[in-house]
Amino acid sequence: MDMLRSMRVFLEVAKHGGFAPAARALVMSTTAVSRHVADLERELGTGLFRRTTRSVSLTDAGLIYRDRIAPLVEETEAVIEEMRGLGQEPRGHIRLAAPPGFGAAVVAPLLIDFMKRWPEVTLDLELSVHMVDPVRDGFDAAVRSGPLRDSGLTARKISEVALVACATPEFLRSVPPITAPADLAEVDCIVWREGYGKMPWKFRQDGKLIEVLAKGRFSSSSVVSERQATMAGLGVALLPRLFVARDLESGRLCEVLPGAEPLTIYIVWPSQRFESPKLRALIDHLVEGLAGPLPRYG
Repeated sequence: MDMLRSMRVFLEVAKHGGFAPAARALVMSTTAVSRHVADLERELGTGLFRRTTRSVSLTDAGLIYRDRIAPLVEETEAVIEEMRGLGQEPRGHIRLAAPPGFGAAVVAPLLIDFMKRWPEVTLDLELSVHMVDPVRDGFDAAVRSGPLRDSGLTARKISEVALVACATPEFLRSVPPITAPADLAEVDCIVWREGYGKMPWKFRQDGKLIEVLAKGRFSSSSVVSERQATMAGLGVALLPRLFVARDLESGRLCEVLPGAEPLTIYIVWPSQRFESPKLRALIDHLVEGLAGPLPRYG
């Protein structure tokens, strides 16, 4: 019996609340997952899960076992990975989270190149509007934008994304002139929502940083949806320039105010985790790939 493997399988079943979702996360068969749990229960002499036709839940013993072994498994796997990784090329599985818009348009193409370069690496990219906690949610790393608030994470800046406040010419003709950030409070704005809520729009004018909390009838966690709403004339949006560059060039959209502060993009990972060859290679690849001008979207 591979005790460490069975413990990891048990933790995945506890995390996902079922054998089938745990099997998908582990890229195993449901039968193999069930066998690992059964072997573990037999070894321990107690049941770890209550099983019904509709649900799987931890027993009291299972709750205690989960809380006791989770940090031990994490530390043991980190040590094993460190020892295996000394002097070796990147290999193994990586779980990476990223915001949907930037992740699909910019990160995903870079990951394709990364996979071609390192054939021994497998990778799972999750595009999520929620602020993923790599420690709690079991990710090796996450791409984040905006301010960092997690002291338990190591962060490295990988890019800056130029932002532009823009709207259709038709919308701008229907509202009072917008000449300063404060004027945005008088018009409908299309607001970007992230995992930690609405963010103030920031502009740098005459050497001063000015913040305004934009409001409007439409908000979204999708940059694509924001662009669609902007093109439909629903208001002013603060969008990554790479998503609207062609719209600005064609005159379908107009820049409303200059001086929008760029959005800083980071990659973060658990501070206590050993930086394995695969993680180091991924971080370096993203930094290198985003060092130049960002590609246009669409």
